[in-house]
Amino acid sequence: MPEGRFSEFRREKSTNRWCIVAPIRHLRPGEVTDGSTERKEPEILEERIKKCPFCPGNEDKTPKPTILEYKKEGHWSLRIVPNKFPAVSIEAIPGGIPLQQQKFGVFRILPGFGAHEVIIDTPRHDEFFADFSLERTNDLFWAFRERILDLRRDKRFQYILIFRNEGWAAGASLEHSHCQLIGLPIVPPLIEKEFKDAESYYNDENSCVYCDTLRQEMEYRDRIFFANDYAVALTPLASRSPFEIWVLPKEHIPRYEESAPRYIRGLVEVVNQVAKRLAKITTPPPAYNFYLHNGLLRNGEVEFPQFHHHFEFVPRITRLGGFEWGTGLYINNIVPEEAAAFLRGVTVG
Repeated sequence: MPEGRFSEFRREKSTNRWCIVAPIRHLRPGEVTDGSTERKEPEILEERIKKCPFCPGNEDKTPKPTILEYKKEGHWSLRIVPNKFPAVSIEAIPGGIPLQQQKFGVFRILPGFGAHEVIIDTPRHDEFFADFSLERTNDLFWAFRERILDLRRDKRFQYILIFRNEGWAAGASLEHSHCQLIGLPIVPPLIEKEFKDAESYYNDENSCVYCDTLRQEMEYRDRIFFANDYAVALTPLASRSPFEIWVLPKEHIPRYEESAPRYIRGLVEVVNQVAKRLAKITTPPPAYNFYLHNGLLRNGEVEFPQFHHHFEFVPRITRLGGFEWGTGLYINNIVPEEAAAFLRGVTVG
């Protein structure tokens, strides 16, 4: 099998499961510890800022070029740069060379082509997502839109995932607040299943499964804890973990970046509320993963128009054990309706 400095996508036919083998990732700094969601003492914070590659004044510690930058009052307020330790890389496939899968008997290998970017969403080292103003959250969501619109012009990308790892237990390796974007030449299995399930439901019921879920949830409202005219935050009926949260736009929009500005502003308000309420469910605030499940675009056309883009928050309050790994089933020890009631009662300043 081929060996090199770039990552590889690998798949075994026995499971049909893709994996990215990325040796460079083990070189990532291990700055984040178990208490990474706690506020730091001033003297500790000062030392962290000096060493942090994402803090103002340390821009030379991040890879070039700067992909996108927003400025406020003469200083950057948001920066997007290439990931220094990428899981995938544009350079894995020289320009003009087609992406080809190699076969080795029952094994499949694909070069580790892709885009891996870091979205540094605040210049402040001590600012968590829950601290963000509506304005800062809005800037972040517009940056999401800009990057997706730019990358989707490259027909080699089949899926673009935007995500956030908040805290050590959620996989963060650096303390400073940031999101990540990974553009992939494949559709990940979990995403493909969501697309096909949505398509199957549409074929059976002639309607969107997410729209129908929203209608039913809004009728009973026992799992909804915040909503506005444009989006709803709820704890799903079959939550995989305590306080799992979905943010669903009320309008059927397959792809996030095609949302009207008013819908993005509405989403921003709901997501901002979710982050602030989630930070109050434990002390210190819980680690969590946050990500966008977006529609699929191939060759400029929306594929699976039955899909309904949405955002998910998955708190890392409990750990996965052998049962979860061995079955793909999740055991949740907090009833979603009770989680929603708690979140509904949280006071946000």
